[in-house]
Amino acid sequence: MRTILLLALAACGFHSTATAEVDSGAATGDAPLGPPPATPCPGYAFLEPALIPSSYLVVTAPAQFKIAEQSCEASQGHLAIVDSDVERMLVAAMVTNGWVGFSDLKNEGTWIDVAGRSSSYMAAHWAMNEPSTGDNDNCAFLMGASGLNATNCGKADGAAGDMRGFVCECGDGLQGSTSNFLRPD
Repeated sequence: MRTILLLALAACGFHSTATAEVDSGAATGDAPLGPPPATPCPGYAFLEPALIPSSYLVVTAPAQFKIAEQSCEASQGHLAIVDSDVERMLVAAMVTNGWVGFSDLKNEGTWIDVAGRSSSYMAAHWAMNEPSTGDNDNCAFLMGASGLNATNCGKADGAAGDMRGFVCECGDGLQGSTSNFLRPD
């Protein structure tokens, strides 16, 4: 998986300080890669610690947005907050059309991340004609290189919504409960 992500990043113009040979998986360069750094969240893995200090957990089983966030919290993380081009490419490569931690569930039309903060990076990376408006399209999913899309994720009360895979993030200082952003004021 790491080799695929490194190749995807390289194709987009990003280069790692550590490279891996595709065929053998052996490290190249003067120093061996060594064991991956420890992550504060069990089961999570660093993908490119030289570029992004967070670790990630990929969940391909479809879930509603609220369930996805609760699942991330149960594993000591949160839905991924994409805040750089490198992270966007990594998350997009991990899960196709997966939930990310960005919604307007709390206040229609005001998009915030799972920590309750506005995100200028995410707001600048909507796909064409997004975000869609209306009461039903309240949560964001990352649709590869085309950017963020808004879709029906159900309301905070658990009403039906789309089901998607998702990526949990850990190690950016937001461990613990972030789901307060799901509740309307």
